[in-house]
Amino acid sequence: MTKQQKKTVVSWLRDAHALEVGLEKNLSSLAEQLENYPELAQRFLQHREETAGHATLVSDELARLNEGPSGAKDTVSKLGTQVSSWSTTVTEDTVVRGLHSAYAAEQFEIATYTILRTAGEELNEPALIAMCETILRDEVQMADWIYDSIPDTVVQYLTEQIST
Repeated sequence: MTKQQKKTVVSWLRDAHALEVGLEKNLSSLAEQLENYPELAQRFLQHREETAGHATLVSDELARLNEGPSGAKDTVSKLGTQVSSWSTTVTEDTVVRGLHSAYAAEQFEIATYTILRTAGEELNEPALIAMCETILRDEVQMADWIYDSIPDTVVQYLTEQIST
C-alpha cells in the first residue's frame, strides 16, 4: 500500500470509527424511548453492544496500521447523534421516525464497510477485509431486521393512535 493509499484508508477507518461511536449513543437513546415496543428496544440495545464491538474492531485495525481513531471526528459524531436523538424526543411518533433513521444509518454503515472491504481487496489487506466482512454481517442482519419490523410497528403505532 502506498503512503497516499494508507492515508486514504486510515481516513475512511477514522470516519467508520466515529460513526460507530456516535451510533452507540443514538441506539441507547432510541431504546430508552420505546417503552411500548419492548422487542424493538431489546434489539436496539443488542445492536448497541454489537456497535461497541465494531468500534473496537475498527480501532484495532487502525492500531494494526500504526494509527488511532480521530478524537475530533468522534466528538463531532457524538454531538451530531445527540442532536439527532434529542430531535426525536419531542415527537409523538418516535418509534416510526426512529426506525426510519436507524434503517438509514444501517444502510450508511453497509456502504461504509463495503467501500473499506473493496479497498482491502484492491490493496491486498486480508485483515481489513476480514474486519469488514465481520461487521457487514451484523449490519446487514440489523438492516434486514429493521426493514422487516417496519410494517408491524407502523400498524401498532397507528392502532395505538385510535385508542388515544
